[in-house]
Amino acid sequence: HRAIGTPSDRRLDLEKLCKPEATEDLIRGSLIVYRVVKEEDGRLRAANIAYPHSKTASGKPKGNRRILGSIFTISFCIFVVVATFFGRLPVQLLAIYAIACILTFIVYAMDKAAAKNDKWRTKESTLHLLGLIGGWPGAFYAQNKLRHKSKKNEFQSVFWITVVLNVGAFVYLFTDGGSKYITVISNFW
Repeated sequence: HRAIGTPSDRRLDLEKLCKPEATEDLIRGSLIVYRVVKEEDGRLRAANIAYPHSKTASGKPKGNRRILGSIFTISFCIFVVVATFFGRLPVQLLAIYAIACILTFIVYAMDKAAAKNDKWRTKESTLHLLGLIGGWPGAFYAQNKLRHKSKKNEFQSVFWITVVLNVGAFVYLFTDGGSKYITVISNFW
């Protein structure tokens, strides 16, 4: 890793300077900015670590994924509201999505707090299940607002699979075969 203010012929082993969790998402060759501080025992460690140009392994800025995800999520939510307003979807379905989104955001927030305080964590499968049942817009917002589970590539892959499955089921409601489920949802409450 290159570091600003460090002679180019001197490589630093960040694993020795940082806590392990601080280096888990670094990609070889990524630019970092930090200050080296001396501990009471005389050992050096990195402080004030920043990643000014964070990029994914493909070299594309992570912000592009976030922007595309935001556009997709907002578009989906607007479509659900508009379809409900024009009577194409029952209000109950809108309520299910709203409740699932709020509940999912709260669970993500609680899991983030638990992670910070070394407390009992929510299973990733539970987070994915909440997204699958319709809470994925809340999960997406929580991942970006709270910076929770947004950098774990394996988690993100499964998350986007749950999004595709949920949106696929949602789109199915607009087909002849799926329209009977709209009646079931309408009679649910």
